[in-house]
Amino acid sequence: MEPGPDGQQDELDRFRQDLTREFGDRVPEGTLTRIASETWERFRGARLREFVPVFAWREARARLKALIIEPTQGFEGTPGAQQG
Repeated sequence: MEPGPDGQQDELDRFRQDLTREFGDRVPEGTLTRIASETWERFRGARLREFVPVFAWREARARLKALIIEPTQGFEGTPGAQQG
């Protein structure tokens, strides 16, 4: 996502940092970055921008928690990892 006048890049960077603080010791950096970017992008066109961080946070945390429970379902470099 390109930086924009509304600070979307700064918000995305903070979002990634927060997820890294919580999951960085349990999820590979590449996987964490991919999920953060995919989740943030999903809400890119939202009309009510003030809710994007909340919705993106909830979705990304749910996805990362699922990976911790079933790591072969998405960690890069493991069997069953989704490439893309």
